[in-house]
Amino acid sequence: MLQNLSFPWIISKRSDLWWLIGSAGFSVLAIMLYYACVNLLGTNISTTIFFFYLAWVLLFDSSHFFATYTRTYFDKPFFAQNKSILLLSFLLFIVGPLFIGLPFILSKDIFFLRNTLTIFNRFCVCYAYYHIIRQHWGIVAIYRRKNNETDLYTRRLDQLMLLVGCFLPLVYFQYDAMPLLGKSEIMNAMIAQPWTKELYYMLICCGIMLLLHSVLHKKWGFLRLHIVAAIFAGIALFIFLAGRIGLKYLLGWICSLLFLGLVILILLYLFKKAPPGQVEKRPVNVPKWTLMITVILAHVVFIGLPFPLLLKPVLIGIFHNLQYHRLVYYHNQNKYTGTDRGQYGMAAVFTKNLLVLAAFVLVFDMVEVLFQWGSRRLFVSEVAAYFIAAFAWAIPLHHYFLDSVIWRLKKDESLTKHLKLSG
Repeated sequence: MLQNLSFPWIISKRSDLWWLIGSAGFSVLAIMLYYACVNLLGTNISTTIFFFYLAWVLLFDSSHFFATYTRTYFDKPFFAQNKSILLLSFLLFIVGPLFIGLPFILSKDIFFLRNTLTIFNRFCVCYAYYHIIRQHWGIVAIYRRKNNETDLYTRRLDQLMLLVGCFLPLVYFQYDAMPLLGKSEIMNAMIAQPWTKELYYMLICCGIMLLLHSVLHKKWGFLRLHIVAAIFAGIALFIFLAGRIGLKYLLGWICSLLFLGLVILILLYLFKKAPPGQVEKRPVNVPKWTLMITVILAHVVFIGLPFPLLLKPVLIGIFHNLQYHRLVYYHNQNKYTGTDRGQYGMAAVFTKNLLVLAAFVLVFDMVEVLFQWGSRRLFVSEVAAYFIAAFAWAIPLHHYFLDSVIWRLKKDESLTKHLKLSG
């Protein structure tokens, strides 16, 4: 059936179905391999999960962080044009320690330190998840553009459907598995004691961000400090409501609202009217819907089914990482292999010589993994361990920020050209 489809694809029909959509199948293979190791080979569950997680970090996750650097810091013209934002982005490496450290230095309260780390860790997990959904949306947006879907109404419906459809299983898992997650947290302080100080801290951070935005937005608007302020306000509201009605009930209400929202979005899509000026019914955008349905189902299955906790990010991550690698490679092949490739520096070398790229990726992987795993064994102090845990998010946060800057189709003609969307 798919052999006869003539819809425009991003790379090609075969590549898209294998890597941009079918990469979810590799996560399914990982599930099969995991159960084969545990049930057929009889390997220890904890040991198997450890090696699966380590293999994912080394082979997929860290390498996709480095893939972002190939078209930013290693691209000479791009670095020269965006030097300020690329260098300022390294401030993200101190965000975690600063966020948890400042209130601890002022208060000397170890419970306050634990709570702020819990807030920071949960925010980073949600941001990482949003980043993954955002990447899926970027590919959906390209499919829309390729198939001439330009109306704003269905664009908004697609965005909301993908966002709500993916966040629903995540929030439900938090609601359903709270006792399990409580064991993995530093402490379940949301139940143990009121978070009054944490609430005030979030509001103070919100006010500081708004003040900085009013001063810096003309020159450094790309920092989007008003959005950071809104995030702090949202966390403050969440803490306030959780303190009043209980965390379990709050998550339950959010799940219910997300499910109701998804149903409404589906109904709006089913009964939508044709855009003004469109006489004939537009053909179904098969590539877009194939990806959207695959993404939502994959997230429901990988998060909702009773897989071990650490296996869930591996399954979602493999889907995301392979998709990202293929799209970056397609972009880099189009940009760095022409007659003018000499001007791009190491970005062109990486694209031409995969062995050189693999060597750099291996060094990058080892540095990141050794830091994250080794630091937890070198530092036995509780306070030092918390600061290391906060700093461990530095590279992922840096990657998420850079991705939000470099994949803007509307503002980057070069990106449009090298993804072959000009037509």
